Amino acid sequence: MRTFRDSLRIGLMVGISGGAPSVEHDIRLGDIIMRAVELYDDPQYLVYLQEAIGKNKWTRNTFSRPDVDTDRLFKIEYEHPENEASCDQYGKTREAIHKDTGALCFEMEAAGLMADFPCLVVQGICDYADSHKNKQWQGYAALAAAAFTKELLGYVPKGISQESLVADMCSLLEDIKEDQRKAFDQRESHHREKMERVLTEDQRRCHQAFKTSTYEKFKNINPNCVEGTCEWVLNSPEYLQCGKSVLAKSLIDSVFRASDPNVSIVYFFFKDNDEQNNLATTLCAVLYQLFSLQPQLLRHVLPFWERNKEKI
Repeated sequence: MRTFRDSLRIGLMVGISGGAPSVEHDIRLGDIIMRAVELYDDPQYLVYLQEAIGKNKWTRNTFSRPDVDTDRLFKIEYEHPENEASCDQYGKTREAIHKDTGALCFEMEAAGLMADFPCLVVQGICDYADSHKNKQWQGYAALAAAAFTKELLGYVPKGISQESLVADMCSLLEDIKEDQRKAFDQRESHHREKMERVLTEDQRRCHQAFKTSTYEKFKNINPNCVEGTCEWVLNSPEYLQCGKSVLAKSLIDSVFRASDPNVSIVYFFFKDNDEQNNLATTLCAVLYQLFSLQPQLLRHVLPFWERNKEKI
């Protein structure tokens, strides 16, 4: 965007995802999902696909289409053999989401990307969004999506001049997020002023001693969820195993706080760096937030702070 600010008009997000087959949509492994498209004349992407596969031994081993016998769609109620984890909930969740939304596939990265960079998503189906995952179809599915995208790009010039500049769309999204940040900052400022009126100087200094990290920054670097997404999560047993940052940020900023303003919501986003991957830092951040929301709890920690001050 910095280089082609005045000419970049579309973005493509090409990858793999889990399919949601149904009576209406007979989705199979290796298929390609897009919202709506019709390629005219004779499609060439199958030619591109075979050319890429046949380049050398490595491409044949990595990207060849697996045997059709490995394309297995298990019944929703199917359970793993004894002594292995049950999978009965996964297929049911896929079916429930498909029924509610009409989703054809499940993909995580695009959900975050769309909040900052509007783009067209092209996905190759590598599994059926249940617990019977394997990597056998990933190579072929990724190459199929890439080959299809290559052909799609041949049609782009016909209507590209009518598209808005990506920079303009992103600027609009930034304005919306800035308004959200200002509203949040205003609430935080009001809360700080309220705390300053009720806390003693020692209580304020004690409270501030726990502010050892910029924990808010590591939440806010995650994009906001796209409207209509992340709503299923509270009804899903799989959320406990998910841990995705966009979902977590959505729950913190919107869902939990909106559901019960009297509940204290505290958080910490672990990151692979010295600042956000430390147990003491985690505990300090959690306690700092808890004391911010419930300052009456500071009386329990004040004696320890008086002995240790900032080294607490």
